[in-house]
Amino acid sequence: MTFFINRKLGLGLSIITPETKLEKLLWNLYEKYAEDMELRKQFNPLETLGQESVKNIKYGAAYIESVKAQDTFYYDIRINKIMAPQVPTQPPLPAINVNVAGFSWEKVR
Repeated sequence: MTFFINRKLGLGLSIITPETKLEKLLWNLYEKYAEDMELRKQFNPLETLGQESVKNIKYGAAYIESVKAQDTFYYDIRINKIMAPQVPTQPPLPAINVNVAGFSWEKVR
């Protein structure tokens, strides 16, 4: 037997259907987050490295915002390209190491 627990029932919150203007504002906010966090882009370390052999990136993975403040959860990621051992008669293949060097919440404003 399956019983669907909707958000209102599960959280005990008063849920409203927003007016068109508010819904558009909320959707635009989501689109901005999706762009900033690159939600529609698959992570490809080879593409990120390009011609470099080492690259450090800072990735904003979560946001908490209010009128007065903004905090962002960042991952510090280190990508290294190394050459895998060569098999005779085949060209060397790059191997990629992706390491999380650190992570933390940071106050943005």
